[in-house]
Amino acid sequence: MAARQVRSSFGVGYNDIKSWWLVGAVLTILTFLVHITLGVWWWNMLIGWNML
Repeated sequence: MAARQVRSSFGVGYNDIKSWWLVGAVLTILTFLVHITLGVWWWNMLIGWNML
C-alpha cells in the first residue's frame, strides 16, 4: 500500500525528490530550533521554581 502511495505522489508529478528533501530539511531545522528554544526556557523555569 505504501509503495502505491509513493508512486502516485512522485509519478504523477505532485512533488519531486529534490523538493521533498528540501522541505524535509527545512522542517527538521525549524523543529530543532523550536525544541531547543522551548526546552531551554522550560529547564530555566524548572530551575527557577526549585524543582531541580
